[in-house]
Amino acid sequence: MKRFLNNFSKHKAEKTIEGDTPKSPSIHTNDSTASENTSVNSSIAFNPEPTRQLVKPLKILDLSLNYDQPPVQPNIVYPYKSISKSKRSFNSTWYKQYPWIEYSIQFDQIFCYYCRHSLPPSQHCNPNAGNLTIHGYSDWKHIGSMAKVHDKCDTHKLALAKYKGWCNSKIQGSVTTMIDSQIRVEVAKNRTMLKSLIRCAIYCARQDIGLRGHSETTEISEIVNNDIATENKGNFVELVKLLCIESQTFCSAYEALPKNAKYTSKIIQNDMISAASTVIAQSILKEVQEGSKIFSLIVDEARDDAKLEQMSICIRYVHNSVIKERFLEFVELKELNANALSCNIKLFLNNFGLDLSNYVSQSYDGASVMSGQFNGVQKKIKDMSGNLCPYIHCHAHKLNLVLVDVSRKVEEVHDTIGLLEAVYAFQSSSTLRYQVFFDKTGSKVPMHCDTRWSALKECTESSKSKEAAEAKGLLIQMNSLKTIVLLFCLDYILSLVNILSLNLQTTTLDYSRCAKLIKSTMEQLINLRSEKIFINIYNEAVSVFQTSNIEPNDTLRPTRELRISSTLDNYLTYSTLGASTRRKEKQNMSSKDTENEFKRVFFQILDNMNNEMIYRFTQNNEILNYIHASDPKSTEFLISDLLVKLGNMYQPYTTNDFIEVLKNQCLIGKSLFLDNLTLSDLHQQISNYSETFDHVKKIIELVMAIPVSSASAERSFSTMRRVKTYLRSTMKSS
Repeated sequence: MKRFLNNFSKHKAEKTIEGDTPKSPSIHTNDSTASENTSVNSSIAFNPEPTRQLVKPLKILDLSLNYDQPPVQPNIVYPYKSISKSKRSFNSTWYKQYPWIEYSIQFDQIFCYYCRHSLPPSQHCNPNAGNLTIHGYSDWKHIGSMAKVHDKCDTHKLALAKYKGWCNSKIQGSVTTMIDSQIRVEVAKNRTMLKSLIRCAIYCARQDIGLRGHSETTEISEIVNNDIATENKGNFVELVKLLCIESQTFCSAYEALPKNAKYTSKIIQNDMISAASTVIAQSILKEVQEGSKIFSLIVDEARDDAKLEQMSICIRYVHNSVIKERFLEFVELKELNANALSCNIKLFLNNFGLDLSNYVSQSYDGASVMSGQFNGVQKKIKDMSGNLCPYIHCHAHKLNLVLVDVSRKVEEVHDTIGLLEAVYAFQSSSTLRYQVFFDKTGSKVPMHCDTRWSALKECTESSKSKEAAEAKGLLIQMNSLKTIVLLFCLDYILSLVNILSLNLQTTTLDYSRCAKLIKSTMEQLINLRSEKIFINIYNEAVSVFQTSNIEPNDTLRPTRELRISSTLDNYLTYSTLGASTRRKEKQNMSSKDTENEFKRVFFQILDNMNNEMIYRFTQNNEILNYIHASDPKSTEFLISDLLVKLGNMYQPYTTNDFIEVLKNQCLIGKSLFLDNLTLSDLHQQISNYSETFDHVKKIIELVMAIPVSSASAERSFSTMRRVKTYLRSTMKSS
């Protein structure tokens, strides 16, 4: 075996002398091999020119490629070589003494791990670095002195510093990464602080309270540290102050902010509110775009406390099978003509991001400037959009007009409502009277109850002659069976109509259900026109009249004897006409006649109300005639011809291709969607079929987008009165 190794080593040495690069390491060697290796090493270490020739073909394959790989430090039987007539070899203990050493078995030489990977090529020719970067070193006799010199040289120190920096970057990231990381930490802290401040601003906005104070110049830290500070800095700053007091973490973070970035100035406060408004507007716009993109317009106008005319703009659309009515903004008006109103609406919608060509319907009140067929806002907006855009007169307004017309046509109703208004005005115009009514009734609104009469009776004993006279006059009118009966009749009728009124003001009511509600209410009003129902109402009213200790007004107001005019002395007079005659007839009426008279009034109220509802709610017949095609409970459900006429409201739905596909989808869906109760349920079920019934879905969305009333705009005015106070409207700031 030993002989084989000697021959193998000698054969390898011969190849090396001939100029061939060794292809495998020599683990054991003899003297001849060492001597030959020494000659090769000497040529590499001390002859610069040959070094440059050998550097290029020298390919070190058994050392680390980069810092991601640890230093190559094999622990083997190292080959010997003759150096100064002594056999010497590499010693593995040097790894611990000089941790930068890398040993190449291929060349039996050492290299500097740090310098190889860190120094640029321009420094590889440095005598202190070159031997350990690209040349290698194998003078095992002088390795100690070489290592000391190499440890102290600048190039090695630079390489070592770069290596340590690389190690730190692996743990903490690079310098750029660490800077970015620190920036991210600061950004996160600032955002956390800003979130808290934004929540304060949004809290004030949601509670309809102003943000600004008279003076906001004092630092919050000074306010927090001053226990006797009494100057009010405004709701926003005071809320931030409260957070500083309650949370030491928040206080420390806030005080750490730079003085020029406290985020509490009036500009920042307005920016926060504006940003919140923008986010809400973007979310609304996104919901519109995610659906069929069509929407309807709801507009109304009112005057704020600063005597400025404000136009409330709302839209109605469908999102995720749910009808939504959203308030967008108040637009200040300089002119109130139809042209100015329509131009302001168009400008606002364009700025908001809503395309007027996707506008399919409109709902306003009955004012002529809005509803005019030839020169009103509805006609101008219709022309701008290019669609039919049917005008829907607010159904809640219509119902109110029904009640107004009934009151005007039925004298007894007009008198009774006027009496209630007079009682209300009497008790609300004085705090003392209000307290008397409140003590007796627990409410300021007069109702058919004996305590209301007792409150009036107490006021008749007032020391103020005018107040006593007014109370006596009201009491005389209230102490009447007629008033009691009419109050009961109105209570029954209006309680029924109130159900319709409340539903008409909801945001999710669609036109199909609205038509059903109106029809059902009209049917119930007709059913009330029953003698049996009236007798029950009449008996209940008489019972209250008799058990409430109400003195009949006949005892309080004596009547004088009626005389026939002297001009009729020479004539035979059977009867006379006029108020005196009617009064005499009423005095001579029996209880049965009185009951019949009240029944006549009750039926008159019902007849007039039913007629007015027929007149008011049969407008827009083109929609009422086609709307049943979208009702799963209707016999006309998904009749394609009716849906095509509904689609005529929106220009893209009038093409021949759309109509042809719609008819085919109606044939299949007619029996498929019969189990739904509402349009929302129908829309949801159609959506489950993906694009199969997309054209039917678009028509259903069109029907759902048709507004029923302008109640959403009316509700915004209630908010406007709380938010746009006189001070805020005139100071032009939050």
